[in-house]
Amino acid sequence: MRFLEGKNIVPQRTSISDIFLSTLLPKAKGDYVKVYLYGYYLMKQSLALTADEFCIHLQLEPNVVAEAFAYWQDEGIVEIVDGETLVFFDPDSLSLENLSVAEDVLPDKNPEAMLIQLNQNPELRQMFSEADSIVRRTLVPEEKKRFLRWMEEYHVDCEMILHALSYTYDIKQVKHLDYVEGILRRWYDKGYTALDQVLEEEPLSDQMGIQEIVKRSLNLKERDMTPIAKEMIESWTEEMGFGEDIISLACAQTINIREPNISYVNAVLKNWYEEGVRSLEDAKKAMETHTTKKPKGKNKWQISDERRTDDYGETELEELLRWKGDL
Repeated sequence: MRFLEGKNIVPQRTSISDIFLSTLLPKAKGDYVKVYLYGYYLMKQSLALTADEFCIHLQLEPNVVAEAFAYWQDEGIVEIVDGETLVFFDPDSLSLENLSVAEDVLPDKNPEAMLIQLNQNPELRQMFSEADSIVRRTLVPEEKKRFLRWMEEYHVDCEMILHALSYTYDIKQVKHLDYVEGILRRWYDKGYTALDQVLEEEPLSDQMGIQEIVKRSLNLKERDMTPIAKEMIESWTEEMGFGEDIISLACAQTINIREPNISYVNAVLKNWYEEGVRSLEDAKKAMETHTTKKPKGKNKWQISDERRTDDYGETELEELLRWKGDL
């Protein structure tokens, strides 16, 4: 792993930016901060470590380190190049550039200038990060320029590009951006300028696989679609035989939990399957049954208005009080 400093307006220094300490640090996990600060130190000192050495020095698991750098890349202060080199952008430098560069990507700018704005536009930065996850590698600059050209030429937004990319790579299993462009061109010819239009005008099953439906229903990112999560989703259709209507209904049951997740949906579908649910009507009846079913017995922590002395008669109470007094 190499650590390089990106082009910064602020002169080099060994101190940590106040913007990082006041804005970025409070909302980041402790291990993520630890990884950034150590990487920042190595960059300033022009030192290089292998990935294993980096993990050993910080006493962190490799997956934690990878998640941390992915997080800081999403925040715009680190860029992962070729999976090995990490380029650091000083938060102060980015803030100053934000004052001098317009936020929107203007059509009259050349692709290189548009790519420079990547570090100031959170929406573009997020799009490229999610695209890296979908294609399972880091996009090269020429591919990023192509994305920006699509936005200008076909009048599509980030959501539409990511949807077409996921459909191509995950559903169709076509590993080529030409196929993605073909989809975007067809949408442009039909006058679609937002993803909602695509989903309204074309059948959902034609545009989205079950994995994509679940991801959108639970508001998950591509990084949340781990191999284990994908195996769970596959079991819903292959082993349980559920269609997208029942799966979508199960996803809707996560509305009352703090962090919707695939494991919760898996538990709901397993319960339905064990109860004999085989159709959408069966699922709705199962939901009604669980809603109206009353809990058996009394919760041992439940507070009751019933007094412990209600079962005693007057004579028994007098004897009890007299016995208490003898103590």
